[in-house]
Amino acid sequence: SATLTRESVPHALLKGPSTVLWLYDVPRRYRDVDLLVPLSQARSAAGALARAGLAHPAAGGIGEEAPHSWLLRSQEGFEVDLHISLPAVPPQGDRVWRLLADHVEPLDLGVGTVPALDEVGRCLVLTLHALMRHSGQADEDLRRARAVTTARTWAEVRALGADLEVSDLIEASLAKSDGTST
Repeated sequence: SATLTRESVPHALLKGPSTVLWLYDVPRRYRDVDLLVPLSQARSAAGALARAGLAHPAAGGIGEEAPHSWLLRSQEGFEVDLHISLPAVPPQGDRVWRLLADHVEPLDLGVGTVPALDEVGRCLVLTLHALMRHSGQADEDLRRARAVTTARTWAEVRALGADLEVSDLIEASLAKSDGTST
C-alpha cells in the first residue's frame, strides 16, 4: 500500500486482512491480496509494485485471466490481484472505482494503516464473491458478515449494487445465503 501511495495510485484493500480482522476472532490465513484500483491507474500500479520488487505480472494483462482483475505474483508465489472491477461486475472504466471510493476508509493492520473498503463496500464484495466462487469459505464470510451488520448496511449494499447494475446478483446471493433461492 505504501508503494502505491508514494506513486499517487488510488487503491483500496478489498478482502484478505480486512475480512479476517473484521469477521474472525482467530485470524485465518489468506494467500493473496486483492486491491481495487481505477482502470486508468492499473498499469501504473503494476509498474510501481514491480519496481519495488513486490509483485510482477504473472501472465497476460488486464482482464486476460479474469475480466475484473490482473494477477501479479511475488517471487515467493504470493498473489496480488489488481482489481479494476468486482467479480460479476463488468469493467466500466473508472466508474467502479468512483462508486466505491466513497466507501474507502483507513484500516489499521497493526503494522501500518492501509486504505480499505468500509463495511458497506466489504459486504458488497463478500456478497458477489459468495455468488461467484461457490466455495464454503466465501459462503461462511457472507454468513458472518450478515450476522454482524444491520439492515441499514444491507440497504446501502443494495443501493450500491443498483448503481453498479448488479441488483439481481445481489438479491440472488442474499437469497442463497438465506437458503431461499430457487
